[in-house]
Amino acid sequence: MNRKPSDPSTGIIKRREEVDDHELISAERRILDVRKAAHFLGVSESIIRRLIKERRIPFFQIEGRYLFYRPELERWIEDQIVHPVSTTSSGLAADAASGIWKHSQGGKSWP
Repeated sequence: MNRKPSDPSTGIIKRREEVDDHELISAERRILDVRKAAHFLGVSESIIRRLIKERRIPFFQIEGRYLFYRPELERWIEDQIVHPVSTTSSGLAADAASGIWKHSQGGKSWP
């Protein structure tokens, strides 16, 4: 492998023998293929390919290969989080849930 990682602070490209293994491994783990992205997200490769097709997941393509930048996937995960509905002091969420329950049980609380 003839990778020449650069030092971002200086822009200097290092020769392979100047790069320690930890730096090289760390840089390689930042780019994931479909299989590794699926493993990272805990889903199947087919789900990853569907998300790519629907353009719902951040990816890039090199010579027909779909690749993922791990920090971008981590940001995408954060954007996917669904936060619980907080109840206000008036209890609107609880009132709505109660009304739905009563309606499902034959009551007339549902609009």
